[in-house]
Amino acid sequence: MNDPVSVILDHLKVELELSEKLFLILQKEEKSLINNDLTQLESISTEKSQLISDYLLTRDIRWKKLSSADIDLKEAEFEQWVISQKNEPLHNIWSKLNQVLANSQQINRTNGLIIHQLSTKNQRAIAILLGQDDSNGLYGSSGQSLSSSNFNKITGY
Repeated sequence: MNDPVSVILDHLKVELELSEKLFLILQKEEKSLINNDLTQLESISTEKSQLISDYLLTRDIRWKKLSSADIDLKEAEFEQWVISQKNEPLHNIWSKLNQVLANSQQINRTNGLIIHQLSTKNQRAIAILLGQDDSNGLYGSSGQSLSSSNFNKITGY
């Protein structure tokens, strides 16, 4: 049987590869959101979901590999186990994996904020089209707030 550290090192390389792919997809998603490219967003969303699923399955396999090597750790203990190993490549790949995952988490938050802004903008546009009160921020030439009663519905709904 292989040395558990070598097995986990090889496995973390697979996790790192998947996490780097996910980060690239999140960057594509960000560009598509900024450019409002809905067609590309659909395909990115599918690819992102698949990569996340693959990553989670791969991470679960790590625990099975540790368990089969009679190393029973809780998730919070894994980092301490890595640190306790006198294996610099293991330390390096674990550190890089954590950095890529942190970067992915940050860009995912940013993308969520962009999506929220776009959703708010779209909801306001729909409200205007439906003739609903969206007078916040709409002012006439005299500087007076415009009420929705001054507007007609643009749609037939």
